[in-house]
Amino acid sequence: MGNVYVLHPWVCPCNSSFHPSPSPPHEDSIPTVDISFKGEFGYELIAVLPHAYWHFLNGTLKSTKSCGSSLSLLYYFSPAHSTDPDCKRLDYHNHVIKQYGFTKGLHFSDIPEYWHPPPLVYRTRELGRVWLDVPIGVPLVIISNKYEIEWAKPPANFIDVPTLRTVIHEFLNKGYYVVYNRPGKSIKADPEQGDRDDLGDHLRLAEEFGSEARFRTMQQIHEIWPSLDFNEVQFRMMARSSCFVSVQGGSSVLSSYWGGKNIIFYRKGWEGQGRAYERIYHRMSGAKIEVAKTYKVLLERVQEMIRGERCKVV
Repeated sequence: MGNVYVLHPWVCPCNSSFHPSPSPPHEDSIPTVDISFKGEFGYELIAVLPHAYWHFLNGTLKSTKSCGSSLSLLYYFSPAHSTDPDCKRLDYHNHVIKQYGFTKGLHFSDIPEYWHPPPLVYRTRELGRVWLDVPIGVPLVIISNKYEIEWAKPPANFIDVPTLRTVIHEFLNKGYYVVYNRPGKSIKADPEQGDRDDLGDHLRLAEEFGSEARFRTMQQIHEIWPSLDFNEVQFRMMARSSCFVSVQGGSSVLSSYWGGKNIIFYRKGWEGQGRAYERIYHRMSGAKIEVAKTYKVLLERVQEMIRGERCKVV
């Protein structure tokens, strides 16, 4: 069976006592901290973004800088955020992540003292909705996938096309609206992801679900909003849902930032060995994290989500 990690009691952005747009409590603090990071996207979401927000809350954040594609919406609180579009992200950097308090590596360390995830869901909802023809009351699920070289070896953590088809059918048959999210080679939402072998998912899903009114890819939604960059469309859509299916890596971290439930397909990686899914991921937003290590368990988790979650559009 897959693992189920239930939210532990703590004060998080999803808690009603947490002010969604707090002012820095130390008005006499001097902003001196500049934060620039060019490591893996998942590392940034777990370690760097909460570190930057902690400094913002304490009045010590001066500026932030992201690498590759724009992440300005994630760093909405930064007094001065910039993007280096020509930056290339690095793969391995546990020695670098130590400066953010993760002294034993990202997935094995305790939560640092200077760490507080920003309430992205509140801020993103304030920006307004991107268009999507989801009637009020219809449940929405966002499925995030990937297919790429991992640790210099063939892809391991991905949802294959047959399983995808089954998962999507399960949701559609129960009246869900489904958004499928796997950026192709022409769109690099996660800049450290290099060339990707062709999973064939977009073509196969278009053939099977192209005429389905309750199925869209994130690329299709982006085409409707060309004035927004892909990341902003992605973040705004995620803020509207409370049900997610994702895979190991940056997408699983990002999908944990919006509350609700996140089912993560995990086949290999340090997250499992370090119990990061149990210790860290739920702390991003109070989300309930479930891990599936096989496609069979993934389908079981999806069926449980359909039976037990409301997944309403917000």
